[in-house]
Amino acid sequence: MADGAIVPLLYEGRMVELEQNQAAIDIWFERHTQGLTDQQKADLKKKYARAEMLNKAEQVIYMRAFDISEHYRQNWQGTGFKAQLVAPNKAAALRYKAFLDELGAVTSEVIISPPDEREGFDEIDAEESADAVVAFWQRMMKRYGSEEDYNKQIVNAFKFGDEPEILIVVDKLLTGFDAPRNTVLYLARRLKDHSLLQAIARVNRLYEDESGSKAKDFGYVIDYVGVLAVEMFHLGAHVPLAQRIAVNEIAPRVHNSGHWTIEACGASQFANHIRAVAGWPIASTARHSDALMVNLIGHDADTRR
Repeated sequence: MADGAIVPLLYEGRMVELEQNQAAIDIWFERHTQGLTDQQKADLKKKYARAEMLNKAEQVIYMRAFDISEHYRQNWQGTGFKAQLVAPNKAAALRYKAFLDELGAVTSEVIISPPDEREGFDEIDAEESADAVVAFWQRMMKRYGSEEDYNKQIVNAFKFGDEPEILIVVDKLLTGFDAPRNTVLYLARRLKDHSLLQAIARVNRLYEDESGSKAKDFGYVIDYVGVLAVEMFHLGAHVPLAQRIAVNEIAPRVHNSGHWTIEACGASQFANHIRAVAGWPIASTARHSDALMVNLIGHDADTRR
């Protein structure tokens, strides 16, 4: 970053509410729909409530698609910057595309490899999913004539045109794909090690607009399946208010300071970690009793034996 060859990355872990909590919905809409007309707000609420008619597996995809659609619309639409959405499998990629089209706020396309009947489809019914992927592939081949032209035309439109705004992928275009306007990476699939490093590098390329000035300050990684825990310390009332909270440690896991939640809360941080990764509803972490956690380090540990 120091030599200006790439831009810094900003990470945000996001979770979507799968349980329809009316109070939470009202707060969310009040915060995120400023500037919309009453009719637009009502239409958006109707689309949000659509999740209730879906099974649990599709609810996860729909609510993430809803969140992605609104996040992109509010932050990036009309700026010239593009986004990639990484889905867990081909069937899920098609569902994300279908739901984004249904919501109607952003444009998207899907780039996948040819169907392989050996692949698993964990999120949706296997037979129905396989049929959907085959049908999609046949439509693409009829429209573009070949896999090469299918890839080339959509990629070129993403790189140089106004649409699509979001490119949905599974494995393709996660390595060696250079599209400087690509600024936001929505992760709806767990990636790790080399695959993760390659994927996040898709959004840290420099981008300059036609005037030649630097237009892209950061690349953004929006993670719907991972965990990034932040440990913070309250430094006490004697410290100025603006400086009382200090970040001590950031880690891609639940922090060990959360152990007290096992005994004192309705659901522990560790239980909700599993729920978040599995796409299950997040349980209440309300405290039901007091607890004290003590870190035993060095001499303290020896004296407690």
